[in-house]
Amino acid sequence: ETKLSDLKKNVKANKKQASTIKDNLKYFDGMYLAPEISIPTAVAVNLKNTISAPQGAFAMFHHLNTEKDMHLFTADDEESLRNERKNIIQTATDFFKEHLIT
Repeated sequence: ETKLSDLKKNVKANKKQASTIKDNLKYFDGMYLAPEISIPTAVAVNLKNTISAPQGAFAMFHHLNTEKDMHLFTADDEESLRNERKNIIQTATDFFKEHLIT
């Protein structure tokens, strides 16, 4: 069994706590799961994020053994952040078209 399947089983087995488990998963180190990711992956990183340090995203990104792409941004004011979100959506759309839509 894989770590990812263990997590899925735990969430399914604890339906009453599923929301709490899912909230807690955001604190997991992405490097823990990176070796199990086998599909093309796109990552967006705000270099000024004070909640989730960008260093963790870089570490996970470098541990991925698949085709990968990273979008970096530094938006910190509302207008810039809105523009960056539009760029990320466009980047994601292009990525999905290339890798998922046949």
